[in-house]
Amino acid sequence: MLKTAISMWSAGALSGSNQPTLRISTRNRLHQICRYLSHKYKIKVRLRVESIPKDWNCLGCISYENPSLPPLIRIDKGLSRSESISTLIHEFAHAVSHRRHGCAWNREYEGHDEEFALVQNEIENLYFYEDGNVESLEF
Repeated sequence: MLKTAISMWSAGALSGSNQPTLRISTRNRLHQICRYLSHKYKIKVRLRVESIPKDWNCLGCISYENPSLPPLIRIDKGLSRSESISTLIHEFAHAVSHRRHGCAWNREYEGHDEEFALVQNEIENLYFYEDGNVESLEF
């Protein structure tokens, strides 16, 4: 019986499917989530998952270096999946906050002000509590 239960679980029985459940890479999952958020908020961003220099002292960043291109979000590739997702949400919140409330460099705390906190909370609620984590799988 134990062998049957294990084989059913590994065949995807717990996910409601007879097909094996495939796990996509963290990089691809981040791109799915980014496309989902871009769709929901009608904001274009570019995303790179790459090594971030240690002297930057951050897990991710957003830059607006080229005004003819959408902002670039960089996420450190050495993070865990959950930490990567949280970092992406944080950086995407900067893009939304930038659009709604103006440039981060013209605001308090390098853009980590109350308006930013409200935007980040909104995006976290959408993703974690309003099924964004499931809906984003379609992107």
